[in-house]
Amino acid sequence: MMGQKKYIIACCVIASLIFVIHYQSFGNKGHPPVQIQKKVVKIPGKHHQFDRWKRLLANRTYTYSQTVVFEPKLQPKTRTYEKSPNMPLHISLQVGNSSINSSHINRTCFYFENGNAYKPVPWDKDILRDLHCSRRLPDAIIFGTRQGGTSKLGFYLRTHPDIAFSEREEMHFFGSPKERRGIDWYRSQMMQSKANQTTMESTPKYFVRPLVPKQLYEVLGATTKLLLVIQDPVKRAMFDFIQLQEVWHDKGTELMDRWAYFNGTLDDYYFLLNSSFETTVLKSSGEVRKENAIVYLGCYSFFLKRWLKYFPVSQIHIINLDDLQYDPIKTLNRVEKFLHINHYFDEDKLHYDSSKKLHCLTSPFNHCADENQGRVLPQVDEAVIQKLRDYYHSFNSELCQLVPQTCNFSWIQIPQ
Repeated sequence: MMGQKKYIIACCVIASLIFVIHYQSFGNKGHPPVQIQKKVVKIPGKHHQFDRWKRLLANRTYTYSQTVVFEPKLQPKTRTYEKSPNMPLHISLQVGNSSINSSHINRTCFYFENGNAYKPVPWDKDILRDLHCSRRLPDAIIFGTRQGGTSKLGFYLRTHPDIAFSEREEMHFFGSPKERRGIDWYRSQMMQSKANQTTMESTPKYFVRPLVPKQLYEVLGATTKLLLVIQDPVKRAMFDFIQLQEVWHDKGTELMDRWAYFNGTLDDYYFLLNSSFETTVLKSSGEVRKENAIVYLGCYSFFLKRWLKYFPVSQIHIINLDDLQYDPIKTLNRVEKFLHINHYFDEDKLHYDSSKKLHCLTSPFNHCADENQGRVLPQVDEAVIQKLRDYYHSFNSELCQLVPQTCNFSWIQIPQ
């Protein structure tokens, strides 16, 4: 009897333990669990703070009393700001190795990384949305010939707040295998821009490729603005000769480069490079090697006539490289007028560097760029130069007749 009682007591104890255990595990079943609130203190990293300050800069709702600097692995330095309807003309913001110049920030959808005009970076998506930014097909094209000066014009215009360039310096889309990628891909390569900005790209070879005028007309339309940069064809040939020597010095062959995608008479041409400029541009008989691309690319009127079949003269603005080098402000002001954009370039944006003998940017950053800097023209016999000038005379005269604005170029001899 006692054994039965002990057995019953033991069973009751075990049942009680089981009940307690199950109650703790499932007693709250069906009821919302107790939320344990943890106080999370978020320490903003430099990138989080960087994005925040970018938004404030883009919205232009605050003015800052000092440059704000975030250093890696360090807390932000003391900063002060106050709300103000007026923004300063210039704000510099640096985060680690990245820097922003906010001049005219409200007129653009991108900024220049590390003060480099060739590294445009779009703002955050929310800013782009608020500013109604999107990628658009080009409204204007810069083109020309090798050593013609297109890079120099593009370098200046990239800093204009009303212009949005392609992300790449030269697209080479029309008249190349890239066309197979489609027009949507081409559009995607343009920088984000606002509706009142001019979207632009620069590819020198468009000017000399025979099929490009028609292709560009069909895709972009006859209202596209065309900026053609050229220089004295004799000087251009000399610079071209120097560049070819630098690039292909070790190849040890005369036939340096064949442009196989050109078709037709005088379009399937090649570069012929000899040890001297004289033997490169002249045959042993003394006749000009007109089939050599070093000479041929200076026949500007031949290429221009193709473009005039599709675009009126009013849509083509021709720039003399000498004017761009020696009087850049007036030259750039004429470009602004042609593009119907706001006046921007003045004495505050450019300065003359006497040591480099170049006109350089002052704003939005101090920088000089010249593709032929440091190159010395070869010593050429005056008789050779005169033969080239005589050869180019008919082409220069024709250029003057096609586009009267070119008649005042110093190297064009107006026909009598």
